[in-house]
Amino acid sequence: IVPKDKYPVQGDLNKVISYETQREIFLSKREGGKMLQPIDMNGFSIDNLPLPTANDHACNKVYVDNKVNSKADRSDLDDYMKLDGSKSMTGNLNMDNNRITNLPSPYFSHEAVTKDYVTTVMNHLPSLFLDRQGKSSMLGNLNMNNHLIQNVKDPDNTDDCANKKYVDSQISKANIKPSHTPKNAFKYLMDDVNEWSSEYNIKV
Repeated sequence: IVPKDKYPVQGDLNKVISYETQREIFLSKREGGKMLQPIDMNGFSIDNLPLPTANDHACNKVYVDNKVNSKADRSDLDDYMKLDGSKSMTGNLNMDNNRITNLPSPYFSHEAVTKDYVTTVMNHLPSLFLDRQGKSSMLGNLNMNNHLIQNVKDPDNTDDCANKKYVDSQISKANIKPSHTPKNAFKYLMDDVNEWSSEYNIKV
């Protein structure tokens, strides 16, 4: 091999390779170079690798061991939740004041919901519930289920609800008497000793 700048060359020129040709065939220890084919190490190792600083750098054993030791052991994988959702949580998840983002719209009632979903539901609530200030009206009959309606004021209009006090006072003012006649105690006496009578005057 003719070293750089060692011309003219003496001897058999058929056995001479120039510096430029040498750079095309061999890797320079000083200049480096790029491989054109894979390297077969034939069972030998590559020694003295530094710690990698880029993703495409070769790694030495120390770097790999440190990375593996910082990861979970395969025997402990049951304690971790997989990203594909095939394993479920076994305890409460503390978000430590962090957010859960990119939630889809809920389908089942037990699913987490987004702020937009809650806002939409809240905006729709006035049409489903009776407003306490009287700004909305009923859309169906109200079943009190045997409970009272209390603190009803005296009615002003003919279609207003009336309280008992108001009804009693109106009956008293009109001097309305009961429509049924008082019961006659003698009505329930038997005609003879072999008969008996009920309140409905059924004789046997």
